[in-house]
Amino acid sequence: MEWLGLAERKDGFDPTLFEANGAAYALVVVMRFIRMVVVVPLIEEIFWRGFLMRYVQADGDDFRKVPFGRHDWRTFAIVTGCFMAAHAPVDWTGALGFGALMYWLTVKSRSLGACVVMHAVANLLLGVYVMWTRQWGFW
Repeated sequence: MEWLGLAERKDGFDPTLFEANGAAYALVVVMRFIRMVVVVPLIEEIFWRGFLMRYVQADGDDFRKVPFGRHDWRTFAIVTGCFMAAHAPVDWTGALGFGALMYWLTVKSRSLGACVVMHAVANLLLGVYVMWTRQWGFW
């Protein structure tokens, strides 16, 4: 179960440490969600899909000349593999699946905005799951 990323994950940032102070607790949770739902999807998708995916295909040329969303199996393997490796080993299975899904969305939609929205929704759902189950290790 742990290898698949399905084991309980209790260790991590626990916002309930601030529960005694309602304002601090609310601020900590809101800031965590802003980071997860706004900042991370923007930065990661601009890097992984907007830059790296095109940079790998450019082969030393100007990556901006490569159309966004162009498919190439070598690029799929490199970008998805790097995306997976950027996560903790316990998350590799999920990151591999999510990275492959994001690559597919990139190629099908040819829209960086669609990628950012999908990443944001996934992170929002993960955040709600973490708050519900108190498995802080996903943060």
